[in-house]
Amino acid sequence: MTDKHEHDRFRPTRKELALAATDRMAREILRDESAARLELNERLKARRLEREANGPVTEP
Repeated sequence: MTDKHEHDRFRPTRKELALAATDRMAREILRDESAARLELNERLKARRLEREANGPVTEP
């Protein structure tokens, strides 16, 4: 005879599910922030290289 709770021990608890959801959201936020930071760095680098290619800026 099988115990009716035998399959429950493999099922995650509510606390584990909540922690997993929080972990997924935190990782998604960090991934998005990292992508935005890389995009900003690429744009700034391109502008700097463009400015350097056009020659030095003379100040009055």
